[in-house]
Amino acid sequence: MSNYKSIFNLNYIDDNKLVQVRGLAFSVFAFTATLTALVIDLFLHMYVVALLVGITSLAFLSCIWFCLTGKLTYFKLTVTLFINGLIFLLSYAQGRETFVFLYYIPFIFCIAFIMDSKKKYDPELFFYVIFSCCCAFLSVLFSPQQGNWQLIDREKIPTIFLINVSITIAITALCSLSIIYSDRFFRDILNRKINKAEMASILKNRFLSGTSHELRTAINGVTSASYMLQSQQHLQEQEEQFRILKYCADHMINIVNEILDFDKIVAGKLELYPRVFNISKLLHEAPLPFIETIREKKISFKIEIDKNLDNRYVIGDDFRIIQVINNLLGNAVKFTEKGAIQLTARLMEEDESDIKLYVSVSDTGIGIAEENIDKIFSEYWQVYNDKTLTNRGTGLGLSISKNILQLFKSYLKVSSTQGEGSIFSFCIDLNKVSFAHIPTPNVEAPVSHLENMQVLIAEDDPVNMMVATKILESRKAVVYKATNGQEVLDQLQKVSKIDFVLMDLEMPVMTGYEAICQIREKYPLLPVIAFTAAIMDKHFESQLLKSGFNACIAKPFKPDSFFSRINDIMATKS
Repeated sequence: MSNYKSIFNLNYIDDNKLVQVRGLAFSVFAFTATLTALVIDLFLHMYVVALLVGITSLAFLSCIWFCLTGKLTYFKLTVTLFINGLIFLLSYAQGRETFVFLYYIPFIFCIAFIMDSKKKYDPELFFYVIFSCCCAFLSVLFSPQQGNWQLIDREKIPTIFLINVSITIAITALCSLSIIYSDRFFRDILNRKINKAEMASILKNRFLSGTSHELRTAINGVTSASYMLQSQQHLQEQEEQFRILKYCADHMINIVNEILDFDKIVAGKLELYPRVFNISKLLHEAPLPFIETIREKKISFKIEIDKNLDNRYVIGDDFRIIQVINNLLGNAVKFTEKGAIQLTARLMEEDESDIKLYVSVSDTGIGIAEENIDKIFSEYWQVYNDKTLTNRGTGLGLSISKNILQLFKSYLKVSSTQGEGSIFSFCIDLNKVSFAHIPTPNVEAPVSHLENMQVLIAEDDPVNMMVATKILESRKAVVYKATNGQEVLDQLQKVSKIDFVLMDLEMPVMTGYEAICQIREKYPLLPVIAFTAAIMDKHFESQLLKSGFNACIAKPFKPDSFFSRINDIMATKS
């Protein structure tokens, strides 16, 4: 019954549905035509021909049933073998002079459409067409001029000829129209579905972008407020509460980033943005976010980095590489309660232009059962047992890591024993950098240089405005405020000297994008830093730089990196 109803279900459309509808239309028209011919043959007392036409009608009736129930293979065989044979017998029974073989015309014409295929060259379809053409040729060749099985009055032959021609033309015309309009009908449905899907995708992206912005804005308030409280005098017992705040904020932003990365993967928009970086420095900094947790759990941690990687500069997407390593380290820390964790990096191969880097993270955690090894790379899948109930997450980390490594033309290798631990490893190829292209390290200026600096903050969110103001004032900077781009321009006219502007992008009245255009016209050398909670990647950052911003600070931010970024910009200016 479900197959019977599926042909009328327009929520699901594919090539088989199109073949099903076309086959049904052809079968209905052919059945109606043969039923009409049966009545005429009985009226003309041609009982042998009527018998063959009646069998043909039953064959087309079975074709209708096969189409309705979705049994397209039986439909194709019945149409090709049975109908060809019956038309041949009809032609032999009536004789060539009645032109019964004309029925092959609509059949051969329609066969390519009612047996449509995705393949450009389909052997099955080729066989059906060749077989039908051969049957038509043999029908003309071997059928007698006058029928041997059915004696036909000579006076009736012109009438039978006209009937056969009329039925042939009618079937051909009706099938042609059904093919044309079925194509249009299905195309309209598909276009509507595509438009609906595109609109849903746009709305989803807007929702994700808006939700991400709001979450990042709120998290920025939490992290920055906790930093300010922690930097002030507080009771020793409050230190644990600050650590909890920091952990929760970091955990929330990690979840937001994973969801956004997964959305990029689904949309096929996850890309690599290579740049020059120091590979040994990256590897040594990778464990830093987990050191405190490792100490609290009293787990042994060891890092082994090949000396051949010391002070080695390469070209690659360091952000994505560190993301994969952090995902592996995060899982190791999460699922290891005792024992040791080790990060290993080795130089596997090297030639004149490239190096092959091997990275592995091993632990003595809960391990993974052999039957679950492949499942851990599935979206949202996690290992669950009594030891993992307190270690929840999105279940996207390994799936995202797998997709990132695919962009590097690599893969994640897993070796694990349940109850004993796991080893995750990967190899990636990175381009070597010549000495001339190695960046000169910046010597960071002390943060005290912000003293008496005049800073203009443009931010419409009161919490973020308060947080940024307090942080800058803690370094004795003089802060001016604006809630939109127009107020920024007004403040720049009023205040004689502004050292730099910290400007949000999405603001009422005038956005940061609109304001930067006018700022660059009047103040081309003024440092302007984009201050945003938008989804950040290398492409977005490069677009901001092209728009006129000197740099970008993403929310939520860590105060140390916030000051470091400002130092870099002001040092470049001087």
